[in-house]
Formats: sequence, structure tokens, C-alpha cells
Amino acid sequence: MAAVTFPNDSRAVPAVRVVGALPREAGHFQPRMAEMAALRSAVAGPGEVALVALPGARGAGKTQLAAVYARDCIKAGFDLVAWLNAESGPVAGLAEIARARKLGAEGDAPEVLARSAVRWLEDDGQASRLVVFDNVVDPDGLVEWLPSRGGAKVLVTTNRREFERMGGVTAVAVGMFTEPEGRRFLHETTGLPDGAEAVAVGVELGWLPLGLAQAGAYIARGRHSYQGYLVLLAGQRLDEVLRREAGAGHVGVWQATALSVAAVGQVDGVG
Repeated sequence: MAAVTFPNDSRAVPAVRVVGALPREAGHFQPRMAEMAALRSAVAGPGEVALVALPGARGAGKTQLAAVYARDCIKAGFDLVAWLNAESGPVAGLAEIARARKLGAEGDAPEVLARSAVRWLEDDGQASRLVVFDNVVDPDGLVEWLPSRGGAKVLVTTNRREFERMGGVTAVAVGMFTEPEGRRFLHETTGLPDGAEAVAVGVELGWLPLGLAQAGAYIARGRHSYQGYLVLLAGQRLDEVLRREAGAGHVGVWQATALSVAAVGQVDGVG
């Protein structure tokens, strides 16, 4: 894994400050070499702010890719690595940065603290700072809270495509697993031999990482074959709730979600 570098500074480098909780690495994580190379290239270059979006479908693995880069930054000695849940907006997370860095005054409103955090992110082009806004659902609501100068690296994970057309933002699209990645993932999660039936499962699920994770867990737990799983998958009836929650516009993934939900219900029913 390539090292993350940051500019030399004659001043003492402060201890790493981690704000927020980084997600754990997913089981049988696939490196996604092409996407990671594009991400690292987009944020490379010390001394200037880098705004990078990772747009993609729900369940494509955007958060996992951002987390890999964040862990690299921690290892590299960044003085700030902030992981902010931005689903409900950026203010609360930025205010958390301000509190962690003792910016602003006690009793300041979250918006005031958030502004203090943005100014701090902009004030030093030689600092090594990473901020991840995870799961952004309102691009317009984020723009005014992005640093416009300094040396901070900002990652945004989102299923909104507006970031691909946003000025000053580099978009690194996160797609489905490649067939080799998906086949390797299924083999690792199920323990079953690779082959045409594994490919059939991948095709049915559109190679979406979330769908394959659901399939792999279900197959391993029930000791099913790939063919047996496909038969069970075809028998799933869907409702609109699952269509919204499954995370992708692909019938196979909806069915995989329904099957997984049904399995949880069976386990709950027996205690």
C-alpha cells in the first residue's frame, strides 16, 4: 500500500488527532486498486487544498475506500484525521473538530464552532490535515462549509452525482467490483470453489459489493451452494420498503436484501 506523504515542516509535528470514529475494515476487504490509485493521485500534492468526492451507488464501498486512506493518514502522522458523519449535514462534525482543537469559546453555537473549524483548516498550507465527510446527501448544503485554501485534504463520500460537475472538486467514481474482485470476494467469504456458478451469482447481483457481502454471508451461514442460493434468491418477493433500503437499483440486490432480512427474522424467532 502506497505511503501517504506530507510536506516537511521545521516545527514539531503535533500528536495525531483523530476526531470521530473510523469504520472498521470490512471482512475480506478487496483493495480496489484502480479506485485507490485514482484517489491517491487526486489528493496528492502538498501545500494546497484538495477536495475529492467519491460518488457511487449505495453499497459500492465508498466509505471503505475513504477509511483506507484515512488510516494511511493516521499512520503517516497527520496532525488531524477527522471522520464526520455528514448525512444530516456538516455542521455538527465541524463543531466537533473545533471542540477537539479548543477553538472558539465555551457556549458557542454549533454553527459558530463550525466556522471556526473551517478557518482553522484554511490557516496553514503546510499542515497535514484530512477531513472526511461521509455519506453526504445534500451537496449544496456542504459547499459553503468546504475550506477554500490551505493544505487540508477533504474527502466526500456520496451517492449524489452533482459532485462530478462541481467546480474545484475532483470526482473519483466508485463503481462495482470487477469480475476478478467479485469472484475473489465470494470465494473468501463462502469458502466455495470459484467457477461459473460464482460468476452467475455476481452477475445476478450486478457485482455490487453490498449485494455480494449479503450473498456471501447468507451462503456461508446456511452452507448453501451458489446454485442453491440463486434458487432461493429467485423466490423472494419484494416490497417498496426493501426497494428503498437495499441501496441499489438492481432487482438482484433487492432480492438479496429480502433474503437476508428473512434469515434474520428466522434467527430472531428461535431466540
